[in-house]
Amino acid sequence: MLDLLNKIYEKNEECGFSQTVSQGQPPETILMIDRVTRKPLSPQMRDFYSFALTWTEGLTGLDVADPNTLEELYANSDVKESIDLKAEDYKPLPPSDPSDWRRTALLALEDGGQGLGLCFYWWKSDADTEPCIVFISGGTINVFVDLEEYAEHLANGTFPEQGDAIYQQLEQDRGTLSD
Repeated sequence: MLDLLNKIYEKNEECGFSQTVSQGQPPETILMIDRVTRKPLSPQMRDFYSFALTWTEGLTGLDVADPNTLEELYANSDVKESIDLKAEDYKPLPPSDPSDWRRTALLALEDGGQGLGLCFYWWKSDADTEPCIVFISGGTINVFVDLEEYAEHLANGTFPEQGDAIYQQLEQDRGTLSD
């Protein structure tokens, strides 16, 4: 994982992103967007946060949110509105189903929540250790099976085959964007 994150950092430098990485101590648990439920950090999440607790313009122009400040972020009206709009407008993706809210946490956002882009952690079930990654930015929608598949995609431009299968299953189970 750390090799992939270093490669993403180097690619961002080559592209001229004005990225900033900060390190610190992540919490043991992460707060879901329902603002009540907490889930323990997965092994991949711990690896990620050991590299960057925050990462400005680190993930395709999105800013990685400090997991220690999610309660304040979720209370921010711009962030809340952005999450609500994604829930309304991006069926079948999480967090469009109310049950998703207790299994979804914010990973990254654009312009402090005022931009179009959001990236979520999403646990398909309570039994999952590693969350999927749901990336929504404008017309770009991707689901990744886990944080490593997302990092692989950003580092090497690989197609998220496992995540695409999850998205197709969501369409079958929940309908499509046009329903």
